[in-house]
Amino acid sequence: MTLAQALTYFLVTITCTVIARIILDRTSYEMGTELQVNSYKRLIGCYLSFVLSNGLCLWANYVKDYNSGYIFTLVNLTSLCACAFFWFRFIEAKLDIADHSKLVNTLNFMPLLIIILLISTSMFTRLIYYYDDDGSYARGPLYFILIFVGLFYLAYAAIHIIKRIFATHSPSVRKEYMYLLSFAFLPILAGLIDLAVPHLPVMELALLISIVLFYIAFQDKLIYVDALTGMNNRRVADKYLRTHLGLAAPDNPLYFFLADCDDFKIINDKYGHLEGDRALKIIGSELEKLSIRFNCYVARWGGDEFVLIARKNGIPEPEVLIRMFTNNLNNRVKEEGLPYEIPISVGYIPCDDSKASTIDIFGQAERLMYKAKEINKQARAADSIK
Repeated sequence: MTLAQALTYFLVTITCTVIARIILDRTSYEMGTELQVNSYKRLIGCYLSFVLSNGLCLWANYVKDYNSGYIFTLVNLTSLCACAFFWFRFIEAKLDIADHSKLVNTLNFMPLLIIILLISTSMFTRLIYYYDDDGSYARGPLYFILIFVGLFYLAYAAIHIIKRIFATHSPSVRKEYMYLLSFAFLPILAGLIDLAVPHLPVMELALLISIVLFYIAFQDKLIYVDALTGMNNRRVADKYLRTHLGLAAPDNPLYFFLADCDDFKIINDKYGHLEGDRALKIIGSELEKLSIRFNCYVARWGGDEFVLIARKNGIPEPEVLIRMFTNNLNNRVKEEGLPYEIPISVGYIPCDDSKASTIDIFGQAERLMYKAKEINKQARAADSIK
């Protein structure tokens, strides 16, 4: 490697490090679930270790430092494989795939463990990498296994994404899955290029592009999408209500439903915040099923409050729709074997005045929702006495 090539590679390393570090510092838990954000942060941490050790490997290779080269290369290759593993974990978290058994989790970790052992012993076996007598770095006969492990994790995640693409009936959700699939494709392509043309910073750039794209997607979701449930958030729901309220008419009023989980604090206090998050996601999921069926608009308004906005001509009678929603929610609780119920109270108001205030509409729906909450509380108390 010439001095010019070494300096160019080193410049790429510094640039990637600075950008990744900025993104890591700006990553917060408002951007997704705890598991998603933690996996994303670990991915960036492994990426930083990979890029920095790569720069040190470059220096050791240029000055023919045999001893330092082994240590830096060990860290570099291990970090690269860890990047693939945490990328896989991030995709799994992003798809909200339930935790596997300990056996499955162990099997998922095994390829990474095996390649780390091969890398660690390569100083003696020369199977993954080695340094010639003149101090030059060279790939061992089993170096392809390292690439294979990375491709395995990315391909494994891609299979899950493809399954979700074919399973969903929501165009917006399908678009998001396609977005995820494109992110998994970049490191795979970089790995294949690295096999064919070594000593190019393709993996550094491919991983950085993917990290940056995910960060941009996270920021977009902070503006328009609720990070926990993946639903529309209050900002965009309020805009939707104001826009469609202008089309309200007496013969086809706009209905505004406000739903609230009655025992959400109890779920959080007794079963933990992860179960509380799970309950909110179940509520959101059942609302989105209604939105697909009746072509209505749903969003998480905030906390444990959700809204549904629909035209009268597009839905059944409001009480029928509410009963349908609560029945579906109860059935979902039974299907998943939850140790708690998710009781819901709903208030609604028809809006036929195009000049009505969105604040007044929400206030009226909220009062009716609290009235329904009190009625439901009395009904549950009466059932417990029986």
